[in-house]
This record gives sequence, C-alpha cells and structure tokens, in this order.
Amino acid sequence: MAAVPEDGEARLHDGPPGGAESRRRKCATTLELVAALDSAMEDVVVAIPLMGPNAARVREIAAAHPEQRISTLVESVDQIEEWRASAVGAFVDLNPGWIRRVWRRTTSMTFAS
Repeated sequence: MAAVPEDGEARLHDGPPGGAESRRRKCATTLELVAALDSAMEDVVVAIPLMGPNAARVREIAAAHPEQRISTLVESVDQIEEWRASAVGAFVDLNPGWIRRVWRRTTSMTFAS
C-alpha cells in the first residue's frame, strides 16, 4: 500500500512510487475539464467525442488556457472537422466499442444443468 504524504494529500505518479507527480488527466465533461485545468493539470484528454455546442465550449476553454494541452477523441470525419484549426488535439478512436457490440450479438452462453 502506498504511503500517504505527511500533508495528507494523495498524489498520482507516472511511474513507480517516488516518481514525478502526474499532471495528466482524462475527463468526460466540460465542467471536469475546467476543474482539471484549474488544478494545474498540464495535459487533459476529454474522453468523450463531442460535437456542436459542447465542442465549441471545449475550444473556448482551450483558448483560455493556452499553456495547457487539451485533447479529445474523435470517431468520424465529421468529428475531426469540429477540431480543425483549433488548439485542441484529437485522438482518433479506431474502435469505438464495435468489438463489444459484435461480441454481444454473436456470443451465446450455455450453462450446464
């Protein structure tokens, strides 16, 4: 079990215990994004593909925090267009859950009586 620092604050580390503090987070909402950036995170990934007003809000947040890196996930060409010419990076999700969907449809479970 990891030791808690004397000041009582838990910390996440990039590597083994005693490593540098992590300044990376993932989030699912713009509220979580702002909270992570306000907590001095250097690199935050919005782990839900966003479009329309939600994507516009992330672009606004990124413009207000140019010293921090913000990225998001995209699943289609339409979603890539949302981020073109913005300060927000994009990771392409090559398999947005398709394996899980196919597995559920093609797999049946049998139980011994």
